[in-house]
Amino acid sequence: MLISPDPEEVQSSRRRAPGEVREASLLEERDLPAVTLDGRRVGLWGKHRVSRGSPSVLAHGGEGVCLYRTEFLYLNREELSDRRRAFKAYATILREMGDRPW
Repeated sequence: MLISPDPEEVQSSRRRAPGEVREASLLEERDLPAVTLDGRRVGLWGKHRVSRGSPSVLAHGGEGVCLYRTEFLYLNREELSDRRRAFKAYATILREMGDRPW
């Protein structure tokens, strides 16, 4: 957070979309411990979409995957997804997430 930004910083912020500014601000804090004010640890888990995948969850500080959106295996396709495609998608998640839960 900038308390007294210089003119160049103000212009840079105005050029970015509000979502980008918010995400950039949140990413600055992604490696901080997720602990409530009374000292309770909170797990940060991400929603997994086939299109974005585990790298996005991990890049945003996610510790695991809480929801895997399987409908994305079927959306925007002429044919139904077969077992091999589904198996490959699940295997990719397992590989990308390593020993993290999902």
